[in-house]
Amino acid sequence: MDITLVGHSTLLIESAGVTLLTDPLLPSAPAGDAEPSAEIELLIARAAAANLVLVSHDHSDHLDPHFFARIPLVTPVVVPAGFHWPRSVPRPETVLHLELWATYRYEGVSVTAVPA
Repeated sequence: MDITLVGHSTLLIESAGVTLLTDPLLPSAPAGDAEPSAEIELLIARAAAANLVLVSHDHSDHLDPHFFARIPLVTPVVVPAGFHWPRSVPRPETVLHLELWATYRYEGVSVTAVPA
């Protein structure tokens, strides 16, 4: 398993041939730079190619609208039950609401909603 800290609460997790991204908030160019570095662009491209996106809650610092505009609409996004998708964020086709202790399985990876 490989885990890359993208920033804030955003992790890129690669396990069993599946790439998961948590709480998407993508990095931008450092202050004073006109464009992101090649390293940041590569990280953003890897994040946008994730097989599954996990969102812990509906705060804006966990729902980057620029990220959701970049990913394929068919990428499944797992959110907690009762989650309200903000109008300002492009909505994927598949948003899965998990009740506490419910598990979603994706190609050999299991995601379980736990209280936190």
